[in-house]
Amino acid sequence: MSSLKSSITVGIFQSLSFCGLRQKILKNIAFQPPKVSYSLKPRLEDQMTKSTQTNSSSLQVIESEHQKRQKSKSYDDENIHQSGLLDLAEEIMQFTSETSSPIRQKVSEPAYDFYLIDGQGQEIPIPKQENLELTGYFLKGRKAHRIASLYLKYQFPASDYVMLFSHRNASDLGYMIDTLIDLCSNLRINIFAYEYSGYGLSQGKCTDLNIINNIQVAYEFLVSQLNFDPTKIIVYGYSIGSGPSVMLVSDIEFPVGGLVVHSGLSSGLRVLNSKIKQTPFYDIFPNVDRIKDVTCPVFIMHGKEDEIIDLHHATLLSNNCQRLYEYWEVENIGHQGIDTNDEHRKNYFYKLRDFIKLIQQENQTIKELKQRNTASPKQFGQHNHYYDNKIREFHLSCRKVEDSEQFPKKFR
Repeated sequence: MSSLKSSITVGIFQSLSFCGLRQKILKNIAFQPPKVSYSLKPRLEDQMTKSTQTNSSSLQVIESEHQKRQKSKSYDDENIHQSGLLDLAEEIMQFTSETSSPIRQKVSEPAYDFYLIDGQGQEIPIPKQENLELTGYFLKGRKAHRIASLYLKYQFPASDYVMLFSHRNASDLGYMIDTLIDLCSNLRINIFAYEYSGYGLSQGKCTDLNIINNIQVAYEFLVSQLNFDPTKIIVYGYSIGSGPSVMLVSDIEFPVGGLVVHSGLSSGLRVLNSKIKQTPFYDIFPNVDRIKDVTCPVFIMHGKEDEIIDLHHATLLSNNCQRLYEYWEVENIGHQGIDTNDEHRKNYFYKLRDFIKLIQQENQTIKELKQRNTASPKQFGQHNHYYDNKIREFHLSCRKVEDSEQFPKKFR
């Protein structure tokens, strides 16, 4: 009965899509923006000065200060610390000493401080984090809509790698803050998270086209404003975030160092009907086809008990990868929990560290890595998909941003 219901739903979506109602349908059934859980306040100049002075202090001072600061249980795991998961200083210094950290030019966008909003609507500042600096930005998306983002900078040793994080559905930067701090603290690299149009403080409508543009704008901000090397950008897509992540990395315009797919989908309609063989023209986020074009290393992880996005999705994605680094089926885990489960948490960070280490080694040993880690769509030919008619529009949109006075001409 459920299979019949799914087939009917797919059929209805197909019929209404041909009537020009695709985006309206997706807005109502695919995207679930939550109640806003955070706020961004302009950072005052004296706060900026104080932050700069703190950044230049020694690690010893940071550690002594941290003893007085409040910690969050979700990312302050004493068992992890005692087990030696974070005892990676020598390994990290090996890589950071051989490569110079990127020169950070002055960011043209104003900086914002991040606050959580509690159940009574009160703003709560994030407790100061050891060795981390959090800065919010509003990026310029399509139609001049602002896109909320958060940059977590790992301060010592400084890292020239950054993880571009795409969040799950029914979430925003506030709901994901513990996860982001957890990743930054344990992996010891920078994290940059952006928010989808219509979610949180990001303006615009919730559509797949806008979300794809969101991640493109975030990528360009990393390259142009924060001055990261493209091959040192690691794209991380969580759940529905796998859609924009795979779309970005499969596009020849956006070379990266690696791709992580966490509880990802093979395509939107396959979530409703897993028996679909060929991706329909009007489907949303056809990752199963697009991932064929990805030429950088890919790490896929998925809970075996996932009831929202079945494990079958991860199997399809892994089978279509050119450079599959690892396919990890996680026992006794559903759609969430790989990073917080006591049994798997330590292994989760070890595997991500090993994946980053591979990317670091390739950056140091392979000449012209940027060309190698640029997607190769011509190898498989054009996809018969709704997005094919929109890709040029996306790039033209980005070019308009590039040619504006706010952004330097650097994305060509």
